[in-house]
Amino acid sequence: MESPGHGGARTALEAAGARVVGISVDRGGLSIENGSGRPRMIFVTPSHQYPTGRLMSINRRRELLALASRVAERG
Repeated sequence: MESPGHGGARTALEAAGARVVGISVDRGGLSIENGSGRPRMIFVTPSHQYPTGRLMSINRRRELLALASRVAERG
């Protein structure tokens, strides 16, 4: 999950039993290079990130989709 991120979403995910890991947000959005492990889910707000209001760049969106594809292929 993005950090900073939407507190309500974090609360809901944790209440559902998820282990939420905060990943830093820079000018381009969620920085997947700062992540660790193999995520089972990624929560992002690509348009007008909350609370910073930044937009996730198209390159960062592509990187995120490529990561999701690699993780899905490994099962």
